[in-house]
Amino acid sequence: MDSAEKAVEILQYFNTIVTSIVSFLVFGYIMYRIKLNHVSLTYYQNFLVVQSLVYICGSVLTLIMNQRMTLSAKEESGYPFIVLPLWLNTLITSLFIIVMSGESMLLTVFNIHRVLLFLKLGKVGHFYIVTAPLAFLCVILTGISNAFFEDIFYYCLCGYYSAILFIACTCYFILRRHFRLNFYSDMVRKAQSKLTKCFLLQIVVQTCALAMYAFTPGFYFLVSVFRLNNDITTLLKGI
Repeated sequence: MDSAEKAVEILQYFNTIVTSIVSFLVFGYIMYRIKLNHVSLTYYQNFLVVQSLVYICGSVLTLIMNQRMTLSAKEESGYPFIVLPLWLNTLITSLFIIVMSGESMLLTVFNIHRVLLFLKLGKVGHFYIVTAPLAFLCVILTGISNAFFEDIFYYCLCGYYSAILFIACTCYFILRRHFRLNFYSDMVRKAQSKLTKCFLLQIVVQTCALAMYAFTPGFYFLVSVFRLNNDITTLLKGI
C-alpha cells in the first residue's frame, strides 16, 4: 500500500471513529436529559428515547463495520487486526442495514402521527395497531434481503427509501395546507413551524441518500468501462 492509499484509509478510519463517537455522545446526552428532567414521559419523549437508542446502536455498528473505499473503487470493511468469519460479517452487515432502515422508519411513523394528531386524532390508536407490526416487518425484511437475496437487495432498498421519501413529502404538504387553512395560536404555529422545517430537512436528506444509493451501480459501471487499472489509479493519485 503506497502513501496515497494509506492516507485515504487513515482518513476514513478517523472519520468513522469521530462520527460514531459524536453521534453516541449526542444521543446519549439527549436520553440523559430526558430521563433527568422527567419522571413520566409523554409520547414524544418516549419517541425521542427510542430514536436515540436506535441511533446509538447505529453508531456502534458503524464503528464495528468501518466501511471504506480504496482509490481503486474497492469496498472494504472491518479492521486488519480483527478477522471475522463470513457468517458473522453477514450478520453484522444485516443488523447494520436493519438499524439504518429503522432510523428512517421511526421518522416516517412520527411524521404520519403528526398528521393524524391534527386531522384524525381518533385514528391514532388504530394507526399504531396496523403500522407497528408492518413497520417492524419491513425493517426486518431489509436485513433478510441483504443476507439471502443479494440480487434484489438493491431494488428493495431503493423502493423502501423511495416510499419513505414519498410519505415525508405527502405529510409535509398535507400539514402545510392544513395550517394555512385553519387557525391556531401563535405558540402552536411556531412549534409546528420548527417541526415542519424538520420535514424539509428530512426530505432533503432522504433525497440525497436515495440519489447516492441509486447512482451506485452507475458508479461501478463507469469504473468497469474506464477500467481503473494500476496505471490509471496511479495517475489519479498524482492529481
